[in-house]
Amino acid sequence: FSYITVLDQSIPRTREHIFSMGIESHMLASVRSVEIPVSSMRDDLDFTLKKLAGAGRAAVEEDGAECLVLGCLGMAGLGDRLQKMLGIPVIDPAFAAMAYAEMLSILGLCHSKNRYPFPPDKVRIC
Repeated sequence: FSYITVLDQSIPRTREHIFSMGIESHMLASVRSVEIPVSSMRDDLDFTLKKLAGAGRAAVEEDGAECLVLGCLGMAGLGDRLQKMLGIPVIDPAFAAMAYAEMLSILGLCHSKNRYPFPPDKVRIC
């Protein structure tokens, strides 16, 4: 997979974070950026999509990516269009987060109370 982030300067930090989660280096094809600041990501969605498509094509053609992970919630809603353009799976951060939350709710799961105990004055919801 390749991870698409916002700015070139965040690539080293992103790679380090990915590897710190235990993902083996051979699984990551690349980390690429669109060179759009987070604050401008949604100003012109057609331009953002064009930049995502360029980074995605490079990740596929040059790096051998078989899947893309969009690395900013500012990219939310563009994953489906990008997937159709490139013909590979694209993980959209907003939809992935919502699906994960829905799965936890359906399964009745939540964080570990041993690791993250509830404060005494807070309502317990799970």
